[in-house]
Amino acid sequence: MNLRLSQKIAFACALACYNFAGATPVYACAVCFGDPDSPMSKGLFMGMAVLLGVISTVLFGIAGTTMFWMHRAKQIRFQQEKPPTNS
Repeated sequence: MNLRLSQKIAFACALACYNFAGATPVYACAVCFGDPDSPMSKGLFMGMAVLLGVISTVLFGIAGTTMFWMHRAKQIRFQQEKPPTNS
């Protein structure tokens, strides 16, 4: 099926018009509509809390690893600069 560019554009426009014309209206969920006591709202808030907890844990892990590496690098540098003792 070898269509020219103008035919492809016309087909895409017709498809877009068909999709917009045949679209059904959507209604807001309980969260967007504003019922804070609905189970859907509570589930949304709990989901956000879990995701925030996961993201915080990962970021604190990265920060902790970086701090550990910095501390370890300082220890290694100190050991290399220290003159050897002759016994």
